[in-house]
Amino acid sequence: MNTIGHMEIPSANIEKTKEFYSNLFNWEFQYHQDMDYTMFTIKNKEGEVVSGGGILPKENDQQTITNYVNVEDIDVSMKTIEDLGGKIVVPKTPVPGMGWFVQFTDLDGHVMAIWQEDSAAK
Repeated sequence: MNTIGHMEIPSANIEKTKEFYSNLFNWEFQYHQDMDYTMFTIKNKEGEVVSGGGILPKENDQQTITNYVNVEDIDVSMKTIEDLGGKIVVPKTPVPGMGWFVQFTDLDGHVMAIWQEDSAAK
């Protein structure tokens, strides 16, 4: 726990972004129509998946890559973020059947996110 589990890359042109990272790092991509979301996997040299993430439409020029840190208890982590002076910018949000996420800013205004797996999330 408390390790980066995945990241999201905002893109003005998802197809070109897929091509770029595929050619650069050999990442593999899969579009999920039910979520309107393009996911990617990162594999080690043995071919084992070690990480991944998604590409989403870029909404504005200030939007940057967001890293998601896996946590054991998202509610406890939210309280800790606020107790330490961070700010919740996207409240606890379900990804049905997968888990929960929260986006926050740290003391320098960097956007990060936390993720808790939960197949019962809805």
